[in-house]
Amino acid sequence: MPRVLLADDDDAFREQLAEELRTNVAGLEIVASVGDGHQAVAQAMTHSPDTVLIDYGMPGPDGGHAAAVIRQALPATRVVILTGQETAKLENVPPDVEVLRKGAGLESALSRLFLA
Repeated sequence: MPRVLLADDDDAFREQLAEELRTNVAGLEIVASVGDGHQAVAQAMTHSPDTVLIDYGMPGPDGGHAAAVIRQALPATRVVILTGQETAKLENVPPDVEVLRKGAGLESALSRLFLA
């Protein structure tokens, strides 16, 4: 059963993402849903999720910095940054962190992510 932490400062997007994942990924458990980088790091340490889906442009440490902290503390946790920005413009993203673009095709990319 995949255990997932969602981190995005847009509550409506986070809820939509949670519903999409619950509908399309059998057995998925959302262990926490948070709105800033500080909470993302804290909840990752508390729950040790299998996967963290984290928005790049959040308050507190941005998604790149929070992803680096999570990956260092929890090397077995897969971290995926979600962004509306051009991926070439992202800073502080660790090389072992995946980046997915928000928008068209995100749902199918997420489904592939959890089927792999």
